[in-house]
Amino acid sequence: FKYCFVECTGMDNILQVDSVEKSFGDQKLLSDIYLGCKTGQVVAVIGRNGSGKSTLFKIITGLEKSVHSFVSINDRPINSSSTISKFINYLPQHHFLPNQIRVKTILKMVNCNRLFNHKLIQPFLNNKPKDLSGGQLRLIEVLITIYQPKAFTILDEPFNGLSPLVIDEICLSINEMKAHKGFILSDHRYEDVLKVSDRLFYLNNRHLKEIKSKKELKGLSYLPDYLTN
Repeated sequence: FKYCFVECTGMDNILQVDSVEKSFGDQKLLSDIYLGCKTGQVVAVIGRNGSGKSTLFKIITGLEKSVHSFVSINDRPINSSSTISKFINYLPQHHFLPNQIRVKTILKMVNCNRLFNHKLIQPFLNNKPKDLSGGQLRLIEVLITIYQPKAFTILDEPFNGLSPLVIDEICLSINEMKAHKGFILSDHRYEDVLKVSDRLFYLNNRHLKEIKSKKELKGLSYLPDYLTN
């Protein structure tokens, strides 16, 4: 098997996740899920708490086992965690940076030297994660995940705990990097998700449904009436 990630050639990479089935005991959480994303796309998955969004992301990244699933890039299957990690990086909901290593050292370790000049990162270069607030740490984790040189990036709750101005900067970073990679993300901040995404899917009752308008989400009882205009 030769790696199929095409870098800097103008050729699209396509990530496909098919036939995902996941149960916990007798309760089925995900059923026959298909999701696709290609270079230049931001695909968003929304849904209520407990609908299975994080579980789906963990299955894609090999962190969670499923009854059945098929993950491929450019029609080549990627099955092992080590192979998946070469093409896909993942922002979990929990903090993950090592507490005792300075931010500037972490950036070098993960091949994100370009963030040394990022205006939101520069104030924290000499700090260690243990000395940062939750919001500051989340910001750094999100940007590191966005700018890592992987074919695809999956972001689980990237806007959580962040201010509107910081969220705007993150959306700009996603739009900058999607020229080189594909993104799949989930967040409860619907307006920000809508602003940055090219395709929107709603996960409910074990299935994914593509959404074309706010009116559809109102019909699914996801949004209150005042947000559907």
